[in-house]
Amino acid sequence: DKPAPADAPVVFSTSQAAPPETPQLAGNPVSLLFLNIPSISGGLDIWKWSTRKLGTSSDDKDLLAVRQDFGDGRLECLSYRTGAGFYLEQARTPPISGQGNRIYSGAGPLRINFRSPADAEYVKGTKHCKGRTYMQIDGEFFSVHEPESVVIKHHASIRVILNSEVKACC
Repeated sequence: DKPAPADAPVVFSTSQAAPPETPQLAGNPVSLLFLNIPSISGGLDIWKWSTRKLGTSSDDKDLLAVRQDFGDGRLECLSYRTGAGFYLEQARTPPISGQGNRIYSGAGPLRINFRSPADAEYVKGTKHCKGRTYMQIDGEFFSVHEPESVVIKHHASIRVILNSEVKACC
């Protein structure tokens, strides 16, 4: 296991003290999703559909055109500003679907450093849940109390068989 390198580029920050060239996370999203396959929640291809908005103050519009490929070893990250935005994806119909805000596509690893539990913004954001941060990893639910950091990385590749035959519909 290799940790995120100390000199890894900063994808975004929420700190007002960050250098001006550091992209800021847009708004106060309710959800960050890290994907490596084009399917979540029963087949939703949210990366493919979310091509209209960036989730940071970055001006990297090229990210909006990046395609996802589950065999490339890359991780993709999206944010949702509201819970309703994610649930609208169930419609599977643009412009209702595609509510995600693209943040990142790359090899990683990515490190999320959480604010100190003594930080006023941390207290404000977690007071209702007593310092807990909720996570779901590959469908498994976790409740983490006052996390310091999390590293997200591509761990392994597996071989899959794809059916390229197109089936006729009724």
